[in-house]
Amino acid sequence: MKTKKSIIAILAGLALLAVIVFLWIGFRQIRAEQIIHSYMVSRGMDVEPGTKEYQRFMRDILWGAYPELFGISDFIKNEEEVVCVHDYAYMYSGYVELYGIHLTDWNLKEALMPTPTP
Repeated sequence: MKTKKSIIAILAGLALLAVIVFLWIGFRQIRAEQIIHSYMVSRGMDVEPGTKEYQRFMRDILWGAYPELFGISDFIKNEEEVVCVHDYAYMYSGYVELYGIHLTDWNLKEALMPTPTP
């Protein structure tokens, strides 16, 4: 009986942890959307999510074409928000399909040349 209660307590704890993680991820995505949308409104940009133009805009964010969205600025207040915006831009840039779910080096400044095959 005691083992059953322990297992239930562990499962409840894991479920609570999962809910917290999902809420945190959702909060980060919402915050990134707010920052990017605020930037677009301030610049008079009319780019719709889900379009190729939006995808290019997200890629440009990652490559530093918009300095206000690449580091701390009037739009981004701290390093955590920088990471949120970059993660969001990566997810909607089309790079996930090309390179996978996670890019580990945000300082990558140029594409790597393919390795020649013998």
